[in-house]
Amino acid sequence: MTNMTMRDKIAAIIDKNLPEDYDFGVEAAAAILAALPGLVVPLVWEKSHTLPWDDDYHSLPTAYTIRCADENGWKWSYNGGHGYERSPEAAMAAANAHNAAAVCKAMGLAP
Repeated sequence: MTNMTMRDKIAAIIDKNLPEDYDFGVEAAAAILAALPGLVVPLVWEKSHTLPWDDDYHSLPTAYTIRCADENGWKWSYNGGHGYERSPEAAMAAANAHNAAAVCKAMGLAP
């Protein structure tokens, strides 16, 4: 299965496990791939209760953090970048979307 896309690999697995006259592997693979981003488990957020990070958030075991960041709102960051949102909930949603995209990219899927 070298040089195969994730879609090809999934289609091959489906086709291998179905009767020969049953031919919907490519369509099934496309449906599975379309569903995968929604299957990435959301980050689990913990609120910090230690000064000076009181009221900030972090996710474990990932390295995402959310901190109040002055006039820019709430800063969400990860190892390698960051973004700003107007509320901690919006920052969590942005970090979750970033994490899901990174997971899909690691599996060879288009974002």
